[in-house]
Amino acid sequence: MFRISVKYEGNKSMQKVADEFRGQLSEKEIAKTAAFAVNTTARRVLSMVRKEAKKDYTISNKYLQRMAVLSKPARGNASGLYAEVSYNFGTIPMAGFKYKNLNPKKQKYFAFNSKLKGVLVEIKRGKTQILRHAFVKSLASGHIGIFDHGKYEDKKFIRQNVLTGTTAHGGGKPLITELKSASPYTMYTSKSMSKKIQKYVDDSLTERFRAMLKIKLDKISNR
Repeated sequence: MFRISVKYEGNKSMQKVADEFRGQLSEKEIAKTAAFAVNTTARRVLSMVRKEAKKDYTISNKYLQRMAVLSKPARGNASGLYAEVSYNFGTIPMAGFKYKNLNPKKQKYFAFNSKLKGVLVEIKRGKTQILRHAFVKSLASGHIGIFDHGKYEDKKFIRQNVLTGTTAHGGGKPLITELKSASPYTMYTSKSMSKKIQKYVDDSLTERFRAMLKIKLDKISNR
């Protein structure tokens, strides 16, 4: 899990803006506005990183939204003036990316058949690979996944011989396992991406806070 925090506390630029409006707006109004500005900026950071992921990966919006969330929105009080955006580094089903089933539609995928062509997947844009002997299956829950006979060992998928149920590392009953891939968010721990996010926060948060306080003050003045 990778987290990015957007904070009001300790932000000298925002504190200076708050000082400009003290005496004109209550501390409660300033705190609420700070929370709103922090949350708005955090959501835009979230949107920005999602867009970056879509540039490089074919990940579906469903999984993109599940893997990146505003996990802790700021509250309008002194103890909660920060927001946290979380990116999940867990694995993602390969069916969450662009894929094409190369097998006959009426094929009984759970049975051994040497004619299975596999599934063509494109995880990173422009780079395709064929998962030989893999098949697409819809579960009773409604989930559609890409499966193969075998299991993961030390993050590496080991195919099984479905007739004998054996792998290179031993025997056992034939297993059917959903194929998964690493989260595309692993690339966003890089220093360059972190700097890009921090620059966006520095450039936009303070001005957004000032603009919001001004709108509140104008509404009070025009009553």
